Amino acid sequence: MKFILLVPGVVLIVMTALARLRSARWWIRFADYPRMQIACGLAAVLILHAALIGWGTALDVGFGLALSAALACQAIRILPYTRLWPRQVKQDRSPDPDRSLRLLISNVLMENRTADRLLRLIRDKDPDLVLLLETDDWWRDELEVLDRDYPFRLKQPQGNYYGLHFFSKLELRSPRVRFLVEGEIPSVQAGVRLPSGDWIEFSGLHPRPPQVEENTETRDAEILIVAREIRADGRPLDRGGRPQRCGLVAHDAPLSAHQRMPGSPPGPGHVQHLPRRLSDLPLAPGPHLPRGLVHAGAAGAAPPYRFGPLPGLG
Repeated sequence: MKFILLVPGVVLIVMTALARLRSARWWIRFADYPRMQIACGLAAVLILHAALIGWGTALDVGFGLALSAALACQAIRILPYTRLWPRQVKQDRSPDPDRSLRLLISNVLMENRTADRLLRLIRDKDPDLVLLLETDDWWRDELEVLDRDYPFRLKQPQGNYYGLHFFSKLELRSPRVRFLVEGEIPSVQAGVRLPSGDWIEFSGLHPRPPQVEENTETRDAEILIVAREIRADGRPLDRGGRPQRCGLVAHDAPLSAHQRMPGSPPGPGHVQHLPRRLSDLPLAPGPHLPRGLVHAGAAGAAPPYRFGPLPGLG
């Protein structure tokens, strides 16, 4: 029994330690993703070890301490994304409609051929901006119906899971598709004019996720390039009518069944995350989110998130 618990316990401890290494190697970066599963496994091994084996030897005690330390490391990384942790990005209870926008992001899953459900979602949410990822030529044709309602748009269909479409009801300034680090991975950037006349700068990315035998230098570089652009811009949220910058990263993550993209087949899906804390926002070292930014979840299941300025900043 001790050996049966020792093997998975050591594997989970090693995975926790690997995730703390500053490395772009794919087999190390993979340990960043299943944190909840690793934490549950550590807790299970710790409880079983305490109940079935106990702490009779120094090895047992050391093993228990190592499990506890690894579990604490995972908890520190998980807790900021739970309701147990205070939010740095406060909800704006009474946003100014003229200085607000609604944003819908969806990773359509390129093989998905059920566009009507996504189109119904867009009509229901009626967002000002729509960013769609993994769009190929088939999706380009299906999405042409949006041209009537969205006079400003960028289209970059691709058959490699990195195509994108960007639609806007609001006036865009200097919209462009960029290839920051790789010729096959596009991103979008544009100035967006709010109804108040204020301008924000919008950056939308779909970085390459860690994959088997593919390291993450280019993924990290793309995020860092935009982060440095935002920092160099140096214009936080204010009420003076000056341009503001909104940085956004859209990225893949496992989905539960109720979060799955409408029409997508069983199996892993995709969702875009907006952080609960400004310190977790890789593109914005300061409060660069516009007032009242709304994220309508791709599946429409969860209520929209509404972000406003931090107290004292707006």
